[in-house]
Amino acid sequence: MSGASDEDVIQGSHAESRCLVTLDLDFANRLRFKPANYSGIAVIRLSGRASYAELMAAVRTFAKALESETIAGKLWIIEIGRIRIYCPEAES
Repeated sequence: MSGASDEDVIQGSHAESRCLVTLDLDFANRLRFKPANYSGIAVIRLSGRASYAELMAAVRTFAKALESETIAGKLWIIEIGRIRIYCPEAES
């Protein structure tokens, strides 16, 4: 979906019941993209000039968390060695 709007990307993942995994920080906006409406949003957050090794370290952090936690209906902000999880019920 290269070149598609953010709305088209999120709706495409929703239509296929897939979690969206992205480097695009726009998807971290919980007011614009309410996590409860989707199968999960994972935003990988790296430094501006991140290396391939740093990206892979963040992906490993994500994969390890998926072993014990479900992302459906949540927003995860993923950094190397750390994940911030936003749950809709916690925000009510």
